[in-house]
Amino acid sequence: LIKMPENYFHNWMAFSFFSIYERIKNDNFNKLVIDVSVGQNVYVISLVEAFRLLLTHYDIVNMIESDESKKIKGFILNSNRPVVEENKEYKIVLYQYDVNAFFVFPFSKDKDVKFFDILFNNEVGGEIKRKFNKKFDYKRINNAIGETRRAFNSIYYNAPLAFFDKDIIDLDKLNDDYLKELKVVFDEIVNENIEINFITLRKAVLTFSFLEMLKKLREREKVEEVDLDFLEKKFSDLYKKFGLSLNMRFLERDINEIRNIIRESKIKDGEWVCLSNFFTKEKTEKKWGSSDEKRNFFAHSGFLREYVEIKKDGEKIFIRYIDAKKQGSDKTYKEIIKTFLCNPF
Repeated sequence: LIKMPENYFHNWMAFSFFSIYERIKNDNFNKLVIDVSVGQNVYVISLVEAFRLLLTHYDIVNMIESDESKKIKGFILNSNRPVVEENKEYKIVLYQYDVNAFFVFPFSKDKDVKFFDILFNNEVGGEIKRKFNKKFDYKRINNAIGETRRAFNSIYYNAPLAFFDKDIIDLDKLNDDYLKELKVVFDEIVNENIEINFITLRKAVLTFSFLEMLKKLREREKVEEVDLDFLEKKFSDLYKKFGLSLNMRFLERDINEIRNIIRESKIKDGEWVCLSNFFTKEKTEKKWGSSDEKRNFFAHSGFLREYVEIKKDGEKIFIRYIDAKKQGSDKTYKEIIKTFLCNPF
């Protein structure tokens, strides 16, 4: 059981969220109803805010589902007059409560998240922070947020090849129940009689909602080698679902350019060749004049010519990132891409 918090508004919202989530997380359902007929104003408001977060969590997790029956619908139940007597019938009204989950990273404005530095709503001393840092593996939480950010950015900023490269984005290692861990952290906050920052908690919950959805996407699309047809079809569907249709236009442009290059070349089947080999100096200066690699990476769907290699197999064209150190750098191509995805700007 979750300990009842002191009369902190943010704690009541967190308490309401975890109380409902813990009860239903292992159940199969497609409808949730909360009753706001009784209770003081602060509790009703807390419950509605928690309900909104819960529905948004499920909306994100189910973003890639095409089956509408798997989507969770929320309703608010209310009596048409105050409920003041027991064992008496009251008429009720049921309102549908809709939420809209957008494909926006929750910590988008926080470049380097130090979780326990922004988790408390009131000033806490260094001793409390040290206690939390010692008791909970904050680095693991921070790393999970960072890995999720990279996976998210590979889609949001249109670098889909990176999403399927486990050396760049390793979602398989993120197997912990992070919402359960957030609940344990919240319990400790209540025990210390301090107030959680519900805005930070909400961002963390939604980040791990995206993580659950992205892991589900990767597990469904296990591919040994990525070909251009697969990228084009898969991300055409995803970009439509995520409201990123403009990304698809750029991806189609860059994929078609690679196809045209391969058609005009004499590349042998089964031979991996760096994409830069197909560019003459004149063509390079005309089409790839900027020396800003990060800019070029995102401007060309992640297909930097020096970073990728191509293989032809009949009508199929496979593409991958080069697994080697970049000349003149102490980092590999894939390590540099990881830095691009951490901070696209």
